[in-house]
Amino acid sequence: MASPDHFIPQANLMGAAADCPPAATLALMAAGDLPAAQFEAVCAHVESCPACQASLDSQADEDNRFERSWAGITGA
Repeated sequence: MASPDHFIPQANLMGAAADCPPAATLALMAAGDLPAAQFEAVCAHVESCPACQASLDSQADEDNRFERSWAGITGA
């Protein structure tokens, strides 16, 4: 598996740029676990990439669904 500090060329799906970071890198960015230098580079890419923005939005939606489900299970 590639390290999160490298962008992996990907197929041009749903308007994705050839230099989109892997999903794992976007997940680390969303969680706040990406080092500052990498965070800046990924943010610069995401600002201009609708496919990556959609990926982050989708991840946030999944996280929210999980949190609501977990709260229902634990009563929190």
